[in-house]
Amino acid sequence: MQYAAALTHWIVTALITRKGIPPQEISDTLKQDVYYVRYICDKCAPLGTVEFRREDNMIFHTEIYNNHPFERIVGPVSKGFEAYLYVENINKTTDGPIRIEVMHNDSPFVVKKELINQLITYTIK
Repeated sequence: MQYAAALTHWIVTALITRKGIPPQEISDTLKQDVYYVRYICDKCAPLGTVEFRREDNMIFHTEIYNNHPFERIVGPVSKGFEAYLYVENINKTTDGPIRIEVMHNDSPFVVKKELINQLITYTIK
């Protein structure tokens, strides 16, 4: 992850410098907090649907089959992003907990909300 961050920093600096933006402004831009959201349902039902909010704030809808775990990572997002996860099987329930995890900059993912429920939301603060 650090290699990717260093490479991104170098590329962004090179591109922005060519456009004549002052180095301090570049540095301030690169220091902004970055968040990624991971949606997880370990025990999704054999047949059902999952909805989650993407980084463009659109709700994405997908089908799940064969009792496979569901996991998606979206981002980068910023403070104020409202993570949304909805899981429903043909019995209108879930078979286990669903959770939202958040990664801040280079830190590991941290569980922010976990419930045995069909719907959970979490707003990055």
